[in-house]
Amino acid sequence: MLSSVFSILHINQQASYRAVGINMAKKNLKLKTNFFVKAAIFTFLFFCVVTIVSQQFQFNEIRKSKESLEKEINTLNLDIEELNDTLSQPVDERYIKRVARAMLDYHMPEEILFYNDLIK
Repeated sequence: MLSSVFSILHINQQASYRAVGINMAKKNLKLKTNFFVKAAIFTFLFFCVVTIVSQQFQFNEIRKSKESLEKEINTLNLDIEELNDTLSQPVDERYIKRVARAMLDYHMPEEILFYNDLIK
């Protein structure tokens, strides 16, 4: 009888250990799950910050490129206006002389040309 009582107590004790073990396992699982959730949130936030910084750098590069292209457009528009002014002028002797000097490097017989090899 005494041995049966001890075996019952032993079984109850093992059951309580199992219950405590299950509770500890649940707590450990909850802590591990909590850690993984925190790690996932941290990774997501890190990814967001890196993405935002990367986009800021790209935005700045694109803005600089846009400004340089706008300057180039303005200079080309000025060139176009000058060329349109040149085309709108009548073809007379003065125009022919100007084109001969600029494009063909011609000069009048009585003119003396001096060339400068210095870089401006």
